[in-house]
Amino acid sequence: MPPIDPRAVVGPLAPPGCPSCRDRRRLWKDTSDSGRAPETWHWWCSGCRQTFEPTPQHKRFYM
Repeated sequence: MPPIDPRAVVGPLAPPGCPSCRDRRRLWKDTSDSGRAPETWHWWCSGCRQTFEPTPQHKRFYM
């Protein structure tokens, strides 16, 4: 069997965990400001109620 090409691997299905919460709650994709452009969104944590800017990799996987 040939080796798996890492570029062909599908992105993660679950959103990332909150970097600020001790229990690493999952972040929510907040698109409330996306009326301007579809790529205008941010992560929101329901635990600590902070917003986080998505990384370029997150924007590719979760677009």
